Parts: sequence; structure tokens; C-alpha cells
Amino acid sequence: MKDLVQKRSEAAKSLRDMLAVAKSEERSLTVDERSTYDNIVEEINSIDETAKREKLLADFDQLEKREIVPEKGEQREKADPSLEEFRSFLSNGIIPAGRMSEKRDMTSGTGSSGGYLIPETYAKLLREAATANSCVRRLATVSSWKGDGAFPVVTGFGTTYLMGENSGTDVTDTSATFDQKKVSGYQLMYMVNVPKKLLVTNDYGLEGKIPTWWGKSLGAKEESYFIKGTGDSQPYGLVASATVGTDTAANSAITGDDIINWYYSLPVAYRNAATWIFADSTVKLIRQIKNTVTTSGALQYLWMPGLGSEPDTLMGRPIAVSDECSAFAAGADVGVFGDISQYQVVDFGTPEMIRDPYTKAGQGQVRFIGWELVDAALPLAEAVVTCPIRA
Repeated sequence: MKDLVQKRSEAAKSLRDMLAVAKSEERSLTVDERSTYDNIVEEINSIDETAKREKLLADFDQLEKREIVPEKGEQREKADPSLEEFRSFLSNGIIPAGRMSEKRDMTSGTGSSGGYLIPETYAKLLREAATANSCVRRLATVSSWKGDGAFPVVTGFGTTYLMGENSGTDVTDTSATFDQKKVSGYQLMYMVNVPKKLLVTNDYGLEGKIPTWWGKSLGAKEESYFIKGTGDSQPYGLVASATVGTDTAANSAITGDDIINWYYSLPVAYRNAATWIFADSTVKLIRQIKNTVTTSGALQYLWMPGLGSEPDTLMGRPIAVSDECSAFAAGADVGVFGDISQYQVVDFGTPEMIRDPYTKAGQGQVRFIGWELVDAALPLAEAVVTCPIRA
């Protein structure tokens, strides 16, 4: 992975240097330079595809290895009893009575629907895996709530006046006005069948694996709702919540002027913290877009590759990739642009799991079913704009 980052950084520097020379000379790229540019972009595309696959595998492997190994001897006695309970629960469905702690009602135990609330250590592992598989969760503000609630939204900020000395001018009494964005937990269910033999021997370290599998699946499903959720029996996604941006001039292509219009659709107050989110296929199209930016008519590319670990940028703002965004098509919202930290993701309570040894017993398997309650909202719609293609 380190070699790929170095190789990409070198390619990006070559491209940036070439564009800088053309810009300083106020000219477009020559035929040879354009050919070189295209070759470098293709090289970066190839590196990105390889790096994406390797990073996903590395992240998944790293999370899977983070199982909590029981301590031995005196240290074992000091271990969190809930972890021992969770191992016992996965292996044989038994929660040792001697491990029932008084704090169990708040942190672990049997939920109201009969499930087992997984220990905090494993809940954290689950959510780390979910975050690794959700672009929006990484960029959003994430909080944990115990029950339904609402985010306050200021819709009027009051008024400031310039008062002259002894002016005697009356001013209008104005107060800040508030609205609310309500959130309540939507239930996302996870299900996996595990061979009973693995549970009996447990040489595979399933207590660390199952929360990671669950989190990987959860993150992918959440990403779908965080991008395109309608708010109808599901979380409101960014596209449905954001302010509608400016349509492209045509429905057959994205131009440099279209990107500039999307950029300036976002209020200036949010631009310094803004991020673009597009599908990978749209990013590939955008990499080829150029725009006239000098008096001599020289063409400059709006996309810039990141150096080292820096993200690629478009109009100077970072690009994030989520393939839950719509691909390019007439009438589609192909992405969003804005301060994604204004998007609020709420995890409710503790993830819950039940162990079903009966449904798949004939196949020698045990079924595990997990539930997680989550919701999301964008209290300030003006903080994010959509990137629509003309219908």
C-alpha cells in the first residue's frame, strides 16, 4: 500500500507541474502534453482502483484481528465479565449467572425483545467497521442517544442595527426563531448463519469476527440511506435533505461551467469546510473536465490529484467517493457538495443480538440476528447542495 501511495504521489506531482507550467505561460496544453496528461490520469485511475481494493481488504483484515483475547491467570479475573458472557453467548447460548454484574441493565444484558445487548467493546468494534464502509458516516457528525429527540434549527437569527448617538430611532423587536428536526431510531437488521462446529471449537475467534461482519454489512446499508434515503420510513439522506443546486446546461455532459455553478450554489459560509461526494464513475468523468480561466483562452483542468495522503480536489475542495450516489444520467442528482459535518447521524442505544439454534439446525448451523437503531438528519439544508443533471 505504501508503494502505491508513493507511486500515485509521483504521478500527481508530474501532472501538477505540467499544468503549472501551462498556466504560468497562459496557454493550453500542447498535443503532446494532453496525451501525457491523459496517460497520467489513466495511471492514477489504475493505481486508485488497486489501492481501493487493497485498502478495503486491509481495513477488513485489521478489524477482524482486533478480537479481545481472554487474559490468563490473575489478569483474567480482572477482565470485563461482559466479554466472557458474550463469548459464552456466541458459543453455546449460555450467559453464566456468576457473571451477571449490577451495571448489566445499562450496558449489557437481555433487551426488551429478548435479545442480548452486546458489550461496549464489541459495539465499538461493530461501529468502527461500519464507519470504514460508509463515506458519509466518516464525514458526518455522529452521536449516541438513548431515545427519540430533535435537533434545534435556527431559522431566524435576529437583527443587528447601527445606532447613532441620541438618534432616538426606534428599532423593531426581533427574536431568533427556532424549528426542530426530529430523529427516531430506524431498525436495521443483520442476519448470518454460522457452522455449529466453528462455534464449538471457536478456534476462529468468532467473538471478534461476527461484530466486524455485521459492521461491514451495516455500513454498506447505512450508506445507501445516508445518500438517497427519502425520509419515508427510513432516514433522510443528503440528496433529499439538501438545497437543490443549479442544473447542468445540458443533459448529455458535465462541463466546467456546471461545476462552477454547483460550487457557487453553496453559500460562502460553508465552502471552506465543504466536500464533494460523487460515485466513482462520475469522478472519472470529472477528471477530464477543463475550463477556460485565462485571458489568453488557456484551458485548465478543475480536478487536481492529491499529493501523498491528501485527497483529490475539485475547485480546491476535497472529493469523497460513494457509489451509492447516482451515476451520470439525465435528471439524476449525481452528487452533493457542502459541509457534510452538518449532517447528523444518531446511533440509538446498544446493538442487540439473538442466537437462534433451531431454524438452521438441520444444516448444522446457528443463526445470529442483530439489530441496530439509527437515524440521520440535515438540520441546516443550506449547508449542502445537490449536483443535478438537467432532465
